[in-house]
Amino acid sequence: MFEITSQNLKDKILGGWTGKSYGAIMGEPMEFHAQGNTYNGSLDIHPDAPKIWLHNEDDLYTNMAFLEIMRDKGLNASQDNYADVFRKSKFMLWHANGQARQNLLAGVEPGFSGHPYYSPHADDIDFQIECDFIGIVSPGLSKSSQKIANKVGHLMNYGDGYYAGAFLTVLYSYAYTDNDIPLIIKKALVAIPQECSYASIIKDLLIWYEEDSNDWRLAWQKLEDKYNHDLCPWAKSDPPTIQDQIIGKFNIQGHFNGAYIILGLLFGKGDYLE
Repeated sequence: MFEITSQNLKDKILGGWTGKSYGAIMGEPMEFHAQGNTYNGSLDIHPDAPKIWLHNEDDLYTNMAFLEIMRDKGLNASQDNYADVFRKSKFMLWHANGQARQNLLAGVEPGFSGHPYYSPHADDIDFQIECDFIGIVSPGLSKSSQKIANKVGHLMNYGDGYYAGAFLTVLYSYAYTDNDIPLIIKKALVAIPQECSYASIIKDLLIWYEEDSNDWRLAWQKLEDKYNHDLCPWAKSDPPTIQDQIIGKFNIQGHFNGAYIILGLLFGKGDYLE
């Protein structure tokens, strides 16, 4: 049980959406430009970026569309209610989201539209990049947040793709109650199976952080060497190789991309600009 003032709650909610928005704006110019590499270019934000680009960012507009379902249908909105976001919307969707829309329009039931039987993108990051709306409305309510996550996340993902969003949802909920970043990461891990790849990769990052909490590049290299082996069926390398003309890396698998988030949280030590 914890207490929070209305002003503090509002501040944290605005902080969550501000961080999400700035992350999207800063990441867009270099998206897919650092696959298997660190990015050393500028992350300066163009003054007009929020007006000319942010509203076209799928990390945000899918979040807002799901949030509207919650607003209109309440906290007990059904999985089918959330599925209407994909069935009836006209905005662009990619990878797991795009496949889920195709599956739903073809008559696949919402609970299976993200299943690997129907989707080669089941373990991609899509739920991970749009679970924010659940965590942000769940201050300290980790168990309640998972009921909503189960409905939304399985529309487009399964396995590590689902666990990625489930984990981050709980991470948001604990961020309302504690400022100790390693601690809330460890607490959020309880929400997902301990034997899954997502949990394993986060546990490794926590170990590497404890071994050296200042050298993020060393931890990044260990991450790269041990885990960056997955391929995406829609990806091609730049420049393409003969093999990558068919399939390549996009680094958008839930467990691997999620590791970048945790890497930033740990080594950034709470500083946006670190």
